[in-house]
Amino acid sequence: MTECQRVAVAFTLRHADPAGQRWFQHRIAAMARKYHHTLVRTVDIGPRMDRPTGRLLDAIDALLVGAAARGEPRPTILVITPDLDHIDGTRAVICAVADLLTVTPERVWRREQHPSFPVAVDR
Repeated sequence: MTECQRVAVAFTLRHADPAGQRWFQHRIAAMARKYHHTLVRTVDIGPRMDRPTGRLLDAIDALLVGAAARGEPRPTILVITPDLDHIDGTRAVICAVADLLTVTPERVWRREQHPSFPVAVDR
């Protein structure tokens, strides 16, 4: 049996300051290593991009479908974002399918194993 993969997906808003964006990217990569996950994807949302949460969920779904197609167990997915402002109130949506980690402050929310209610998504 294949060991379950531990993968991370970065989710960021495109920063107006390129130096600030690079700092966030560096911190996210460091946090992935700290939590023993491999950073495999970055979902970088621009100011005029539509359905940001839907794009994140599409990326997560692609990871799950890919693992299933290869006959691998469901990977443990960690979404890493700089702060809660980057996810704009969608913590419950993200935690329905993945663990969530914010860089500032450093905090983890675990994936809900059995959500008790359906969550609407901007897909």
